Amino acid sequence: MLFAILVELPEIGPECLGGTSGLVSTLLNAGGFLIPLLAISPLISPGTAGAYTTGFLTTSLIIAIIAPLTALLIETGPKGKV
Repeated sequence: MLFAILVELPEIGPECLGGTSGLVSTLLNAGGFLIPLLAISPLISPGTAGAYTTGFLTTSLIIAIIAPLTALLIETGPKGKV
């Protein structure tokens, strides 16, 4: 349903649907990974603090590696597409 609604929004329209649906899917998948990691893992038992810390640090390391590489891919300025 969400992707059908995105086409109807005048700000997005069919020409930008691919990028928009990719962003929405990424955020939904990230939430499905981060919510259990950040909220549920520490509540299971006191012995999971090590796993919680390891999971959080691993996720932070992956994001720290991917973020600068992604920034290099984006073309901005007068040559960038609007």
